[in-house]
Amino acid sequence: MAKDDTAAPKRSFFANIKDAYTLTKRSYPWVGWALAGAFLLPLVISALVGWATSHIVLGILFGISLGLLATTATLSRLMNRAMYAQLDGHAGAAGAIMRQIRRGWDIEEQPVAMTRNQDLVYRLVGRPGIVLVSEGPTAHVSRMLADESKKIARVAPGVEIHHIQVGHQEGQIPLSKLLRTINKLPKSLRKEEVPVVTNRLRSLQAKSMNMPRGVDPSKVKFNRRALRGK
Repeated sequence: MAKDDTAAPKRSFFANIKDAYTLTKRSYPWVGWALAGAFLLPLVISALVGWATSHIVLGILFGISLGLLATTATLSRLMNRAMYAQLDGHAGAAGAIMRQIRRGWDIEEQPVAMTRNQDLVYRLVGRPGIVLVSEGPTAHVSRMLADESKKIARVAPGVEIHHIQVGHQEGQIPLSKLLRTINKLPKSLRKEEVPVVTNRLRSLQAKSMNMPRGVDPSKVKFNRRALRGK
């Protein structure tokens, strides 16, 4: 099969820097001054040290390197803060942030539960078990999380289920702390168990639609030994 010649070309490093600067400036109009300071401060200090030690040229070159590094780090940090600020409060923000997690996790990109008020529940599966992440008021999503947990327990009983509510009410966490919270969850599954649990969850909807009469899905047993092929 011939390769697709219409594939979009890779963006250059400077194009990505420009996009990052534009995104950051929407939230922080002073970002230009911050980047200038991040570049000039190490340059000036390094130049002064070089002058004092009679190595002015070496000091300037070293200062430029440090300045570029500091500028890049500052832009990256401010861009992340700006991204969270711009996504916060928008439906699907948690899902957009979770897409940054790839290694070691299986993520359902579409919500597994939602309401007309755009209250959403997302699901992830990883070494810590099953993680349900919600967006919306606590009064709305608490019931949604409980209902989803009951469905999960029918096909994967015994697997740890974690609830994370994203928001600004009591008991919820801000969007900016979502990734950190997920990464801190304790591990409870073996690496080889994760895809088995994932497959069972993906078949949850199909089983509920095609389950023969007289079969109780709550009696389907989840054998951890079977997960390990024993």
